[in-house]
Amino acid sequence: MRDLSNQKEFSSGGILEDGDYVAHIEESELTTSKNGHAMIKVVFNINGAKIYDYLVLEGEDLAVEIGLSKARSILSAIGCKNFKFPNDRAMSMAMVGSLMVSITSKEDTYQGHSRMKNQIKKYFPLPMGTAKKIPQQYDNSSIPF
Repeated sequence: MRDLSNQKEFSSGGILEDGDYVAHIEESELTTSKNGHAMIKVVFNINGAKIYDYLVLEGEDLAVEIGLSKARSILSAIGCKNFKFPNDRAMSMAMVGSLMVSITSKEDTYQGHSRMKNQIKKYFPLPMGTAKKIPQQYDNSSIPF
């Protein structure tokens, strides 16, 4: 017997055309990569499509540099003013809100199968006057660190 009562429903939302989009951060979770390194998994909702980004926090120097640069860009784009966090979990918890992202699509091969995949190339703030849809309890300006 297979119990699917706790299984999330599938939703891909399709492949987006290259361009700039409003993105809502649905989830930001501190987790571990296949190689055993700390990383933050960020799930963006863009017009119903879920786009995943993985911010590597330890391991290979270049991967960490890219991961930390992405984290800084995301936090800056959602309006975070304080970039000092007591730990990586606190940093991931601060990633709540909406921002603009620049999307490109590329061909991805996994286990011998090719498919098109969206990739976030840039993060930047919403234009002035755009509602941010940040839940009051998650407003990162009130985080005390």
